[in-house]
Amino acid sequence: MFAEAGHHMAIYDPYYAADASVLRRSYDFITASEVVEHLYAPGEVLARLFDLLRPGGWLGLMTKLVTDRAAFASWHYKLDPTHV
Repeated sequence: MFAEAGHHMAIYDPYYAADASVLRRSYDFITASEVVEHLYAPGEVLARLFDLLRPGGWLGLMTKLVTDRAAFASWHYKLDPTHV
C-alpha cells in the first residue's frame, strides 16, 4: 500500500525476503506488520529497528489485538505455535 502511494520501500523478512543489505541503511519510517508476536527477543529487535531510523523517524507496529480477558482464553493467536 505504501508503494502504491508512491513511497520507496525496502523489504526484509528472514524467510521470504532475506536481503540483509536493507539492514545497513537508514529510514524515515519502518513498518512491522504482524511481526512482534514472532520475536523471541523483541527488545533486541526493536532496538535494532530504532537504530535504523533517521532522527525524527517513525516505527509503526501492527499486530492483532485481543479484546478482553474472556476472549483471550480461546484466542487463535495464542494457539499459533509461531507466536511466542
